[in-house]
Amino acid sequence: MASFKEKIQLSFSDAAASYDKYAGLQKDIARKLTNSLKGKALGKVLDIGCGTGEVIKNLSKENTTELFGCDISHKMTQLTRCSTNTRSVCADFDNLPFVDSAFDTLVSSLAY
Repeated sequence: MASFKEKIQLSFSDAAASYDKYAGLQKDIARKLTNSLKGKALGKVLDIGCGTGEVIKNLSKENTTELFGCDISHKMTQLTRCSTNTRSVCADFDNLPFVDSAFDTLVSSLAY
């Protein structure tokens, strides 16, 4: 039987292709999050639970120098890479594949 996280991963992978069509709330929250960060020196940023890259898209407009994404769904990270030309990895945020202090800023929008 699949674990809870495996079910989440499968659910978001299944929804990835059409996710943005129905993600109005998620886009609004991402916009509010990125608006709250305007004018701040963010340095190297990791978006945890990046989904299709909405937060990364918004932050890239602010000339943030280095943006990275991670999501539990491989298909979501593929969409992030395609839509933002940003490095992203498939990873569970309980076990990230980065060394401590690899990022200056961590952001997350509606990730479980």
